[in-house]
Amino acid sequence: MLHSRLLWSAVIFVLALSLRLWFLHDLSQTPYGDRLMIDAAAYDRHAAEIAGGNWAGDQVFYQSPLYPYFLGTLYTVFGRDFTAVRAVQSVLGSATCVLLFLLARRLYGLRAGVIAGLLAATYSTFIFQDNMLLKSVVILFFVSLALLVLSRTDRPFTNRVLFGGGLLYGIAICGRGNLLLALPFLLAWIALRDRAARRRFVPALVFLIGVFLAVAPVTIRNRVVGNDWVMTESDAGINLFVGNNPAATGVHTPPDNVRTVPEHEEADAKRLAERESGRALKPSEVSAFWMRKAIRFALENPGRELGLIGRKFVLAWNWYEVPDNYNQYFFGRFSPLFRGFLPAFQLLAPFAVLGFALSCRRWRETGAVLIYTFAYMFSLLVLYVTSRYRLPIAIGLVPLAAFGMVSTWDAIRSRSARRTATCGIVVLAVWLFVRTDQFEYYGFAKQDTEIATFYAQLGDFARAEEHFQLAIEEGAASGSLHLVYLNQGILFAKTGRTADAAEAFRNALRVEPDFYPARAELERLPRPSPQ
Repeated sequence: MLHSRLLWSAVIFVLALSLRLWFLHDLSQTPYGDRLMIDAAAYDRHAAEIAGGNWAGDQVFYQSPLYPYFLGTLYTVFGRDFTAVRAVQSVLGSATCVLLFLLARRLYGLRAGVIAGLLAATYSTFIFQDNMLLKSVVILFFVSLALLVLSRTDRPFTNRVLFGGGLLYGIAICGRGNLLLALPFLLAWIALRDRAARRRFVPALVFLIGVFLAVAPVTIRNRVVGNDWVMTESDAGINLFVGNNPAATGVHTPPDNVRTVPEHEEADAKRLAERESGRALKPSEVSAFWMRKAIRFALENPGRELGLIGRKFVLAWNWYEVPDNYNQYFFGRFSPLFRGFLPAFQLLAPFAVLGFALSCRRWRETGAVLIYTFAYMFSLLVLYVTSRYRLPIAIGLVPLAAFGMVSTWDAIRSRSARRTATCGIVVLAVWLFVRTDQFEYYGFAKQDTEIATFYAQLGDFARAEEHFQLAIEEGAASGSLHLVYLNQGILFAKTGRTADAAEAFRNALRVEPDFYPARAELERLPRPSPQ
């Protein structure tokens, strides 16, 4: 048994690492290899400060701190070397695949464990995010490890196990704050799990102490450095409002006048909150301001909010990986790994729903995975849905899907028409639900604009213009044509092509007459000299 476990762990790790290093090679051949944007750029700046010796910082964390400190540690060791960072993350992501193999094996047996490990190793979104300078890779590792510690099917929990599981889960919370929403459910399951326990609250308390000790240093640091009580980060309120406001669509929909780049988002959210409040606000007060606005919107518009929750549920179970910072489908131009032949969400979800239903009978043993999956889905309905936000739910879906696949195969082999039909109906129904199209546009206008900008920064203006033309061809369908023209005009202005820049800005205003940035750029252009 030990021999087979070690053998399969090695096979899964090598397969996972090979695919991640393959993508690392392909990624390094693109402008994205050494160009960071949005959240990745913000993490990079924070990590550089940490590596430079400023470990404590000087203000309350706006974004969750776990990944910047992980990244800063790697910068301290390797320097600001993105390839080295991605290689380390590839190793960490491969280790997560092994943890999911061990988790599914412990709960459902060796066959399910092997399937879970292979699914995780080849799951396209895992591979993609493991090579991005974003926080998912660290969160997935600690959540997987915490669930593995809590998934003991043969005996009651010891205090050591509970404390260790709480500590690991608390570390994960320092990387993604919405994991807090699963905490009450996990505590309830821990309290109810052991039939023989006289004081059911004691095991839950031990787990909670572990969580507290992991999170407390961040909270205390925020108080000491920023003079404000913020548990981990101060962006919770604005994130809640992004998902629950009059313009919300279920995906990332920021309020007007709030830019989506982290350092601008923080400043804009604070400025608007202070303007409406009429006084200076601490970070916790800014967060509370936006949280109250989101709650007020939901209470005053119950029908709209229920519809929005339904929309989020559909998006959370949809096949499409909604892009935010990066679009993994766009990378199919550069790497064959993202051209549709690797396992994706539409494979996991149908079998995971089946596995979830079949696992409920053994809730005392499988409860950690069941509750985590349920609670994380709940957090998406509270907030909003993007590929990165949804990804941590795959930690629960992978072992559940493996169990669903094994159960379906066993039903077929047993020649039980009833069991086979039940499995088939569940899987087919969920697959059809997952496969419904929810968007009118799946193109790459935004990404071609990014690539054009990157090439312009590198001085390759011919390729920059080529990608701007591609973006313009797709921009009308995406509703972002005015942004494409704006960026094209900025490129022309920087290269001295004033007439072309003016035409591009006018094109942006033709598409979007009230588009202030294009008007401002047009006014900045030098006037032609009189003849």
